[in-house]
Amino acid sequence: VLTGWSFITTSSCCFFCLKHHAYAGSSASWDGCSTLILNSSLVRLGSPVRASCNLNVSCFQGSGVTASDVIWKLDKEDVPKSQSFSSPDGVSYVTLPNFNLTLGNLSCHIFHQGALRFLKWSLVKGGLPPSQPEHLSCATSQTEYYNGTINCSWTRSTETHIPTQFTLLVTEFTRLSTGNCTTSNEKNSCLVYLPILTVFFKITVTAENELGRAESQSLCGSGTELSKYLAVFSFLMSEILNPSSEWEWSPYIMQSSFILRGYNLERMWDVIRVKQVPGRSDCLQVQWETPHEVNYKTYQMMIQYHTGMEEPWTQVGLRSLVVPTRGPALWGKIEDMEGSGRRKVVIMWKPLGKNEANGKILGYRAYCLCKGKKEDIPQCHNNLSTDCRLDITKEKCSVFLSAYNSVGESPQSKIVFPPANQAALPPSLNVNASPAGDDSLLIKWESPSLPTTGHIIEWCQVSDKSDRVINWHFQPGNSSQGVIKENIEPARLYNISVHVLYNGEVVTQGYTQSYSKQSAPLSGPEVKPKQIWNWKAEVEWDEIQIDDRCGFIRNYTIFCGDKEGRFKSVSVNSSVYRYNISGLTENSIYQIFIMASTDGGSTNGSILTLKTKPIERENKMLVILLFTGITLIIITSVLTCIYQKQFFKKYLWPKVPSPAESTLAGWIP
Repeated sequence: VLTGWSFITTSSCCFFCLKHHAYAGSSASWDGCSTLILNSSLVRLGSPVRASCNLNVSCFQGSGVTASDVIWKLDKEDVPKSQSFSSPDGVSYVTLPNFNLTLGNLSCHIFHQGALRFLKWSLVKGGLPPSQPEHLSCATSQTEYYNGTINCSWTRSTETHIPTQFTLLVTEFTRLSTGNCTTSNEKNSCLVYLPILTVFFKITVTAENELGRAESQSLCGSGTELSKYLAVFSFLMSEILNPSSEWEWSPYIMQSSFILRGYNLERMWDVIRVKQVPGRSDCLQVQWETPHEVNYKTYQMMIQYHTGMEEPWTQVGLRSLVVPTRGPALWGKIEDMEGSGRRKVVIMWKPLGKNEANGKILGYRAYCLCKGKKEDIPQCHNNLSTDCRLDITKEKCSVFLSAYNSVGESPQSKIVFPPANQAALPPSLNVNASPAGDDSLLIKWESPSLPTTGHIIEWCQVSDKSDRVINWHFQPGNSSQGVIKENIEPARLYNISVHVLYNGEVVTQGYTQSYSKQSAPLSGPEVKPKQIWNWKAEVEWDEIQIDDRCGFIRNYTIFCGDKEGRFKSVSVNSSVYRYNISGLTENSIYQIFIMASTDGGSTNGSILTLKTKPIERENKMLVILLFTGITLIIITSVLTCIYQKQFFKKYLWPKVPSPAESTLAGWIP
């Protein structure tokens, strides 16, 4: 019984295409069959996009396919039919009235031979023309007696989403042009050399991209006056190794026009040395000595400047010399159990960020606490790597780690290893993963009712061909989601686990699997015959290798075609690897292949050619004799019933006397 089968008719040449993807990746089978033309590959956001898909009618002769069968997609989402129309000459047109994507994939397809076939695609970029650069400010710096440089910065009010070029033009009033520099949209500043500083300049910034051009308001003045437009001073901190500390300061003003002083919050004193940094004309080195009674964990240094004795002091920087604000994010794994009862473990940590380290991290300190006994871990001391291996006992052990800079040591981080005989925690935490981009995943979990101090997200790529590299990320205790980006690739399967920590100990955990982006499988299933009969055949196939799946297999579709080009198909779920194809004809040739489908596309497997068994001669004679015998018995029985009608009637239906003819009727008065 062919329940669930759908019948398709196609030509044998297209049927025997071995690996034809139903979506992206299949264009090799349709080269030359269509052309996609855009009115523009770059449009202003909110503007319409128009495109046409021209069909090569020679590719579809006899198939009944016309331009009205073209299906348009934008980033795999169907474009409404109301936005497209076709012409009799084989061209399908589409209009996207309001394009609001910075990058979109527009493609055309046809529904042919029972599947959606990809034809052509093109990228459409969306952006905005540049806005007028604002808040233009400049500052000069003298390099020699008369000449120097001018550094200008500006701001942008809107993001263009496309490459934008900024050109700083400095023009002397007595000349056509003094100099200019060009920068990309990633920078908002530029530096121009000036042959002489004492003349007047006109300064403008021009922003330009493929969609338009905008120019800032002009800034005018002499090189010496422009120093008053200075808006930002930058501090570059050198390593703080002793109480006599050095700072690099980039004031971008003439060296002879300012005065510096420094003080802390308890006591003020003058900066004792200000000198030029060797080999650099735009930086000064400020050095001072700190009093011996200063508490280095809370010490703060403030720098102020002014350009003349009449002007007020202006604060330009505040720096703190403090210990790291927190301990490194810490995680650990048990690698092996030794025969002596000790365990080999590895502890791993993440480097502190710049705002947390408060200077250069000089090293780490670690120790282990087992059954109240403290053991130092010297192999982790002064180690600038981010992992360390050690041996611990089979009892419950806690490992503590801290980082230190030139001022002092950070708070301790803690990780607890359970005793060796403790059963593993069940995966009771509900964890979900979804794509956050082609190279990132959004991990969400239900916040447990237990108190938490942090979460560890752990993930690794699942592969048949390479070793599993474990990556991990720390999330604070009040979080219920996190985004992971490190070593995430599209079309790759990842095992993901979330471990909830309380005071360094795992209290609950959960697991899931996910892809950041699914695509069509790299290869389809290889179908093999299991058993063949006269009127049916059983086929089987192996599961596709993990590295070739490129997504979660949702279903398999079995296609079966006869020599007349008639095909039938049926879909089964991804857990089925064997199927009985019934309704076949004896002693006939069939060709069978299986298509594997994911959320990102489909791929056909290899083709199997098989022939059903013929009915043997002895079996034919037996069937004929049996059919003849049954027929003769039926005819004989019918004739007997006809000729022996009275006999059967006498015994089967005996004559019943009529009451009207009874003598009892004469007794009634």
